[in-house]
Amino acid sequence: MLLIWAISRLLTTALLGTMFAVATRLDWTFARYRSDPSFFTFSGSWDSSFYRQIALHGYPSELLTDLNGQVEPNVWAFLPVFPWLVREVSALTGLDFYVAGTLVAMAFGAGAARMLYRLLAPRVGVHPALWAVALFCFGPL
Repeated sequence: MLLIWAISRLLTTALLGTMFAVATRLDWTFARYRSDPSFFTFSGSWDSSFYRQIALHGYPSELLTDLNGQVEPNVWAFLPVFPWLVREVSALTGLDFYVAGTLVAMAFGAGAARMLYRLLAPRVGVHPALWAVALFCFGPL
């Protein structure tokens, strides 16, 4: 079961690494500006930017709005446990937020795959449970 998870992480990391190489070579702008465009900051170009902001500064007391009074994209849409946990791992290890976040996300992903298997195997059998884990691990989400 963990072998399925590990293979899925190798494949998805290779795909993301390929996209990073292409983006770097063609000088694409990242989803968020980075002063040091590394593989880990590239992998953090989406929601992890908001998680990093929560980890470093917490939640704002007021929501920012545009000129029309519409609420701007902000960290209030994101739950606090992941960024706080990554902040603690980063503080304990000295790792950058994006590296620590990748490690925490991978550990919880492996745990989720294991729990899915343990929940399903007694109910549907080993092979269907392994298929469910594979679909979970290789799914595009």
